[in-house]
Amino acid sequence: MSLTTAATALRVEGLGHGYGEEAILADVSFELARGAVAAIVGPSGAGKTTLLHLVGGLAKPQSGSVRHDFSRPAFVFQDPLLLPWRTARGNIDFALSGLKLTAGERRERIRALLLEVGFTADDGGKYPHQLSGGMRKRVALARALAVRPDLLLLDEPFGALDFGLARQMQALVRRLIGERSMTALLVTHDLAEAVRLADTILVLGKGRPASIVAVQTLSRPPRLRDDAYVEAALSRLIADRDIRAAFDLDPAIAP
Repeated sequence: MSLTTAATALRVEGLGHGYGEEAILADVSFELARGAVAAIVGPSGAGKTTLLHLVGGLAKPQSGSVRHDFSRPAFVFQDPLLLPWRTARGNIDFALSGLKLTAGERRERIRALLLEVGFTADDGGKYPHQLSGGMRKRVALARALAVRPDLLLLDEPFGALDFGLARQMQALVRRLIGERSMTALLVTHDLAEAVRLADTILVLGKGRPASIVAVQTLSRPPRLRDDAYVEAALSRLIADRDIRAAFDLDPAIAP
């Protein structure tokens, strides 16, 4: 799994994968520097989640390789996958069970994380069935952050949140990535979200098997990406012929 150069934290080379006789991904290659954030976007069914699972080691590629030096990867899945017999606080505590922390250190870390994702003390004592879909998403995010990962893998983490809360959580994740020097890979169907959060946008093409058809780099630091910048960046993205083809946008319609 080790890399041959210190500048690259994650290297994906010639990655291919499928299920049964159906090829999903072919010849996917990209690199990610330590502390960088990349977003994977593309049409439904392009293999975005499959690619994230391959990078995170949840599936073994049929061809190509994934190499990195991370020791504490953490996932935030589309489905929060909370333990129904544990409270919100207990679900976060479960993630800490393998770490050498005192009971007091665990309590303090959980308390701080619940506050950061907008929970009250009473919310921390609720079970998953007592939480809204958005609240369950936030517990899943806090659980992943609890282990202080060096690689954060996010699969549509803000999909169940309303617009205002999604923007708050996007800002929180981006701030924590910067403060903790995390590297992150984000799957999203939302191009605006990709522009707000990522340093690099990887676009998977339409059809099977899919490969990366476009790579876009964002020049302005995330803290300076106001709505005007996001709108302008989106216009540039959808003006790209390969991106328009990936999302099946009518070439006759101006971006």
